[in-house]
Amino acid sequence: MISVRVQGQEYRVSNETLDHLFGVNAWRQIDPSLLKTRIRDQHRAGNLIVDGRRLRPVSTIEQSKQRIRHEDNRDEILRWGVLYLAEELAELKEELRMLREALLFDTSALTEKLARDPARDAGERVGEVPGHEAR
Repeated sequence: MISVRVQGQEYRVSNETLDHLFGVNAWRQIDPSLLKTRIRDQHRAGNLIVDGRRLRPVSTIEQSKQRIRHEDNRDEILRWGVLYLAEELAELKEELRMLREALLFDTSALTEKLARDPARDAGERVGEVPGHEAR
């Protein structure tokens, strides 16, 4: 973890973020003052955003929204718009998958005998009193 001053504020950058930006543990070989300069450059380029007291990598959705707002070229706006929609759909698909998994239940539980149902355990029909024959 390293602390960097960006736009007059002090922010922390996690090792995971540094790995993401510069390669796994490659950032450890960089001089700390040069590393801080590179982090500031990444922030100016829009690759890092402020999240509380930390800097973190920008997500594809966040980057797409930002680029759509600032692009003048219609083709670039369209390209970033399609990327934004694709990422939103991928997120929605994942959320739906997780919801479906949460709602799935074991169908064998529907056919299992209840432990407190002695009539079923004895093989008798529901509603019959054990020891009495139906007339």
